[in-house]
Amino acid sequence: MGKPRTSQLRPARAVVASSSSTPGPASEVAAVSPTPVPEENFVQAGGERLLPRRAFLATTAKTAAFLAAFQVLGGRQEARAQAGGFDPFCYGVASGDPLPDRIIIWTRVTPAANALPGSGLGAATRCAWEVARDAAFKQKVRSGLVTTRAATDHTVKVDVAGLQPATAYYYRFYALGAYSPVGRMLTAQAAGSSPAGVRFAAVSCSNYEAGYFTAYRELAGRDDLDFILHLGDYIYEYAQGAYGPPGFAGVARAHQPATEILSLADYRQRHAQYKADPDLRALHERHPFIATWDDHETANNAWRDGAENHTPGTEGAWSARKAAGIQAYFEWMPVRVQAATGDVGEVRRIYRSFRFGRLMELNMLDLRSYRTVQPGASDDVATINSPTATMLGAAQTAWTVGQLVASLSVPTTWRFFGNSVQIAPVQVNNALVNSIDPNAAGLIQGLYGISVTDNNFRPLNVDSWDGYNIPRNTVLGVIAGAPGAPNAGTPIPNCVFLTGDIHSSFASEIPANPVAYGAEVQAGGTNPAALASLGVEFVCTSVTSDNVNELISGAAIGAPSLPYVPERISDGMGGYVRNPATPPFEGLITSLNPWIKDVNLDFHGFSIVDVTSARTQVDHWVLRSDANAFFAADPRIDPNADVVYRNSVQTAVNTQKITVGTMPLGPR
Repeated sequence: MGKPRTSQLRPARAVVASSSSTPGPASEVAAVSPTPVPEENFVQAGGERLLPRRAFLATTAKTAAFLAAFQVLGGRQEARAQAGGFDPFCYGVASGDPLPDRIIIWTRVTPAANALPGSGLGAATRCAWEVARDAAFKQKVRSGLVTTRAATDHTVKVDVAGLQPATAYYYRFYALGAYSPVGRMLTAQAAGSSPAGVRFAAVSCSNYEAGYFTAYRELAGRDDLDFILHLGDYIYEYAQGAYGPPGFAGVARAHQPATEILSLADYRQRHAQYKADPDLRALHERHPFIATWDDHETANNAWRDGAENHTPGTEGAWSARKAAGIQAYFEWMPVRVQAATGDVGEVRRIYRSFRFGRLMELNMLDLRSYRTVQPGASDDVATINSPTATMLGAAQTAWTVGQLVASLSVPTTWRFFGNSVQIAPVQVNNALVNSIDPNAAGLIQGLYGISVTDNNFRPLNVDSWDGYNIPRNTVLGVIAGAPGAPNAGTPIPNCVFLTGDIHSSFASEIPANPVAYGAEVQAGGTNPAALASLGVEFVCTSVTSDNVNELISGAAIGAPSLPYVPERISDGMGGYVRNPATPPFEGLITSLNPWIKDVNLDFHGFSIVDVTSARTQVDHWVLRSDANAFFAADPRIDPNADVVYRNSVQTAVNTQKITVGTMPLGPR
C-alpha cells in the first residue's frame, strides 16, 4: 500500500474467470477423483457452527435452517477433535474462484501435533472430500480422495467440476478419523443467463495486529452475498508490534512468527495464523472468495524487482522472498492457478476473469508482479510520465485490452475490475492548501513530502496508478475508444474499478480530461464534454489497517506531542458526527479533485456491491463501538464492536457518473 511518505519507512514499533480458466498442476490443485469415497468413511458427522454471534439477516428461514444444521454437526466435530488430542482441520475450510460449473475447495490437514505450518514435518496424508446439495450430506454430488504432503504445507485444493450454475453447495473433508468444518459455496450464473442481480462484499487490508476482524465476522453473518471480493493485503509481513495501534499491536494481537516474514516457512506460518482467526474462518466457511494480492502478501510497496520493505543482502534476494510469498499464497488461498505467460516478473499468474451471466464480467488484475519501480516522490515527473514504465507488464496489458474489446461483442452490461491500487487521480496543490489551512498543508508536507510552497498539482500517492501515467492512459484509452486503440471510435461503457489499498473509501468518476473537468467545475459550468467520465471507481476501506487519521500520529510526522484525533466522533446514539478539531482533509480532496464525489478517511469496515441491469450500488458499513470513549475512538480494538451503515454511492447504467445516497440496500 502506498502509505504516506514517512510511514513508507518501516513503521515505528509500538511502545506498549471465465470458463476458459485452467486448473494448475497437480501439486497446486488436486484433480477431481472419479473414485467414490466409501460410504463408511463418511459417517453422519462433520462441521462446526458456521455463523458468528450476530447475523445481519438471521431472521430469514434459509439462514435459520442453515444455522440449525451446523449447530448439530458442530457438536460432533468438536467432540471428535478433542478425542484425537488435536484438530486436523484447525485452519478451517474455504472455497473460491466460482465458475458456473466448478469451484475450488480448500483446507489444511495437520497430520500430527508437531506438523505445524511451515515446519516441513508430517507424513503424506490421505484426505477425502465430498460436495453435497445439503448440509447433512444426504444429497451428495461429488467426492474424491487426494494425498497432501509437506511439499505443499499439507494444504489441499480441489477444483470441483461438474456442478450446476447459480447453485449453493456444501463441502467437507475427512482425514485421520475426523471431519472438517462444513463449508457453503455458491457457483456463478450460467454464461447465457440474465440474472436479476449479483451482490457481493468488497474488503481489503486486514492487518491482524491492528484490530479484531469484526468486519469479517459481520459478513459471515449475512445471507445475501454471492461471494467475497478480497482486493489485497490479506496478510501483513511486519514483525510483532511494527504496525498498528500502540499498546495493542504486538500485545493483544501478535504476529507469528514474531519477526518480519522472509522465508517460505515464515509466509506459511503467517497465513496459518490468519486462517486460524475465528472471524476469518467463519467468513471462509460461509462464502466463496475471489481474491487478488496487493503488496503486503510479499512486502510493502512491492514492485517487479524489489519492495520498499525489503533490504537486499540483510534480508536476502528479493526474487527468493517474492517467490516464497507467492508460493505460500497459492498454497493457502482458494485461488485457481492460471496458465503461465513467462512475462518478466511473473512467479505465478493470478490475473483472471469471471462472468456472471450477461450481467457482469469481473477481471481480477495483478498490479505488483510486473510493475516497474515506483516514482521516488510526487514531483518525480520524469518517472511518472516515463514511456518505459509498466503497471501490468506486456502480457497482462494485452490480456486486459483483449478483455475490454471482447466485451463489446459478448452481451455484457457491466465490466468490473478487481484493482488493488487506485486508478482515479488524487492530486493536491499544497501551496493552495496552505493558503486555506496552513495546518493541513503542514501535515501534507510531513506525510507526503509535498512542500507547502509547491504550487503544482501533485499526486498524493505515486504507488497507485497516479505514478504510472502512460500505462493508465493505455487502459483508459481503450475504454474511451481513442484513436490508435483496437476499438477506435467505439467507447466501452459501464467500466467499474473496485479498489482497496489506501485504507479509505472513495467514490470517483474517472475523468477523460482532469484539467478540463476541474476548470469546468471551478467555473460553475455544466458542459458535458468537459465533465466527461470514462468509468467509475469505488474504493473500499480497510478491515483494520491504519487509515489517514491514524497515521497522523507523533511517530508518523515527527511530532510526538501530537495526539491521534479521529475525524469523526460518536454522537452517543449509534452514529457519528464530524470532529471539529480535525483538519478538513476530505473537503480539500473533493475541492481539488471534483470528480471525487465521496471520500472518507477515518472509518474501517467493508462495502456491499449490488449489481442490477439498471445500476450498481455500493453500501459502506463501518465499525462502531459505544462501549466507552476509548473504544469509540478506535473500534478496531473492541472485541465486541459491530458495524453501522454509513452511506451509499451509485452509478446508473450507461452514465459513467456517481450519485451519493442514504438508503441502504434491502433484502434479496
